[in-house]
Amino acid sequence: KNGKGKMKAYKDKLSDPDVKALVAYVRTLKK
Repeated sequence: KNGKGKMKAYKDKLSDPDVKALVAYVRTLKK
């Protein structure tokens, strides 16, 4: 629950390009 809440907070603070960059970064970690 905390993880999802933090992600939502980040999305509110970051601009759209920043969110996309963050998602791409997380995907590289999952690989």
